[in-house]
Amino acid sequence: MSNYADNSQKLLSKAVPTVLSSGIVKSWDLEVTYSFPKPNYQTTDKPFIKHFPQTVNVEYLNKEPQQFTKTELLSLMNLSHLDLVFDSSYESVVLPSQQSRQADFNINSLAD
Repeated sequence: MSNYADNSQKLLSKAVPTVLSSGIVKSWDLEVTYSFPKPNYQTTDKPFIKHFPQTVNVEYLNKEPQQFTKTELLSLMNLSHLDLVFDSSYESVVLPSQQSRQADFNINSLAD
């Protein structure tokens, strides 16, 4: 598997908390945006952008919205999994197919 995700910029593009009456965050609706290639990365590969939304439950952290950082919110997402999904998406959407149909195949060339 290629490492397009490693050479992509990953930005937290959405963060919406669901807050309990006590002020504690119950969950976050998060979205990370992958942009390939990342700034200053030289490549001849085509650019690609993909958004990954995810809801994470954080009530156990017992924190108010302002007590979180962007880095912490990103760390709550399963980025290693999303990296694999991004790489797979890039390869299936952007790269040319590695298969061809042999319409002129001679079936008589096969053994009985």
